[in-house]
Amino acid sequence: MKKSIFPFLLLLIIPICLFSQNTVGKIEYKENLSLGVPVVRYWSLFFDKSNSLYIEDKTKTKKENNIKTNDYMIIKSDITDFYIASLEKNELLSQKKVAVKPYIVREEIPQIKWTLFEESKKIGNFTCQKAQGNFRGRSYIAWFTSEIPINLAPWKLNGLPGAILEFYDTTRQIYSIAVNIELNNKININDEIEKAIFKGDTIEIEKYVYLKADENAKMLKYVLSKYGRNAKISKVEPTKRQGFELIYEWEEN
Repeated sequence: MKKSIFPFLLLLIIPICLFSQNTVGKIEYKENLSLGVPVVRYWSLFFDKSNSLYIEDKTKTKKENNIKTNDYMIIKSDITDFYIASLEKNELLSQKKVAVKPYIVREEIPQIKWTLFEESKKIGNFTCQKAQGNFRGRSYIAWFTSEIPINLAPWKLNGLPGAILEFYDTTRQIYSIAVNIELNNKININDEIEKAIFKGDTIEIEKYVYLKADENAKMLKYVLSKYGRNAKISKVEPTKRQGFELIYEWEEN
């Protein structure tokens, strides 16, 4: 049996008393990606009842993938990916880059129409319920627990009445699971946000998508500046999106 719900209306069906418990903490995730070259990444979600910071732990990511400090790619970046959500402002900020240039991308917190199922399972010590939602070209399965009653989530999958402890898209190109959970009222989300290093100008999501579409040309220009115009480089063609977001809502019209 299943039922459909809309984010933010979920708060109406959650007893207010629940928000006095388990609404401050940190959840660590292990993420497996098969979007081209398989890679494993580690993330931490810091949260309270109205704000969250989802930030990559680059030290663990490098260790898992055996990346050494003397390993270089064409473009070497010291940018740490993160997502900062504020329910009060209805705002999501994320650290992104186009070619070598960093940006802070701003958008409204996505409103995903989630369908809840009665199916449940245990993840660690927590009982989780199954949900499914479509977002920007992918269908996501999320397992969330109302035992941690927050409306915030890893990446952009907000809107469920509890913390997501496992999620994946239906193609299994994206898979993430919680590997450590710390519920601690002493965690200060504002302190954690202040530690994040913001780089680049702040732009709206629509502009970022436009700039990203032209990234291949910018990449080619960068390579030529490093290796000279005598470098033998094949023609660069626009590529089909392969990331988390395949199509945006304004492109569907």
